[in-house]
Amino acid sequence: MIEVLNTSEQGGADDDFLLLTNCLRALKEIDRALFLLHLEGLSTKDIADIINISPTNVTTKISRIKKKLKIQFHHHKNKKNGPN
Repeated sequence: MIEVLNTSEQGGADDDFLLLTNCLRALKEIDRALFLLHLEGLSTKDIADIINISPTNVTTKISRIKKKLKIQFHHHKNKKNGPN
């Protein structure tokens, strides 16, 4: 379950950033670590070496995590804003 933080707790950060942060926090620890390494710009091979999985598995996991984050983000954003 995703817990949405108040913007006052984040020093006025915008709602989309808070929602994305919360979606990232909801990931399994290994998936969050893998994705954060990806966001930091590490190569697939470097991530594979750090996490001790194959480069192909890294690519697959990143793709699945992106898809999951996109779905969660839009679900919670639409839930907050209501249907258009």
